Amino acid sequence: MRTNKNLKLIIIATIISLSIILGLSLTDQIEKNISTYSYNFEDDDVGSYPNGFVGVLRDIDYTRVIYFNELYGNVAEIIYLDEPPINPLDNGGLELNTGFNKATEGIIEFDIYVESIVNRIYIDICQEDIIYDYRDDVAIRMTTKDGLNIIIVDEWGTLEKISTFNVKGWYRFRIEFNIETGWDLTITNLSNMKIFQNHFDFFHKPEYFSQLYFSTYTLGTTFYVDNILITTTQFANQVYPLDIYIPFIIIIILIISVLFYYFKISKSKIKITSNKRVK
Repeated sequence: MRTNKNLKLIIIATIISLSIILGLSLTDQIEKNISTYSYNFEDDDVGSYPNGFVGVLRDIDYTRVIYFNELYGNVAEIIYLDEPPINPLDNGGLELNTGFNKATEGIIEFDIYVESIVNRIYIDICQEDIIYDYRDDVAIRMTTKDGLNIIIVDEWGTLEKISTFNVKGWYRFRIEFNIETGWDLTITNLSNMKIFQNHFDFFHKPEYFSQLYFSTYTLGTTFYVDNILITTTQFANQVYPLDIYIPFIIIIILIISVLFYYFKISKSKIKITSNKRVK
């Protein structure tokens, strides 16, 4: 009799555990949509503007695909050697920009090679800003101020030096972001495999990110970008609060049903046993 009771308790505990795991799994699948986007420019024609990339308010006439070498093949070249045509919508500078679905967390990776630099190269992971504020972004700058330095926007909204770099060398950047917890930066010098790693908090907490953006505003700057990999997590547009709670409602109903059945049977047995004793 004792064995049967223990067996029933084990069965009930198993059902409850599996229900909770199932519910959490369903909720996670409903809420999140994970997507991966990679680009290495190998399918683009040399001399063309990279397919799928856009310009925002800056010139793209000197952004093109070139053949770099046997190891890297095709890469994107951002070169600013001449003033762009006078355009009332042009703020000056050259850019390479790609968009992705609005994401609350993700990992963005790319290789960058600086051929020559005057002042700064801008790297931003940003939103769909109409009024641009770099303090809303993951903002990274490669600059010539006080040497060849990499600086970022820190949690105080100020520019902080974090590392140095050399021209004519490839660097691998890896940015892992989560709008709730901040972002992690890993920079690998691919020439000597020296690695920089650190975590940073946001100055302004963003709602999402949806663009990877490279640019320069200074004549005489040339750099190359390759091997872009973007893995992001979005909340599905069709998700509503009821959709999120449905799995948990099912779990609660199932648990209550099992417990009600168990205690009803137990109570019936107690009643039968009492009646037998009375007789």
